Amino acid sequence: MNIAICDDSELDALAARKVIRNTLNNLNQEAEIKYYLNAEDIQDKLLKRMNRLTC
Repeated sequence: MNIAICDDSELDALAARKVIRNTLNNLNQEAEIKYYLNAEDIQDKLLKRMNRLTC
């Protein structure tokens, strides 16, 4: 499972990541959790990923 958090506050993004990670641990689930501080960064990451999959 991959989870992306987008928040302009790094402290809030880290807090959200911690809550998600703790919840997943309680459910015996694992995930890659990344956070981004602006929508452009996550958009660029997703576009690059899509391009790799279609090439």
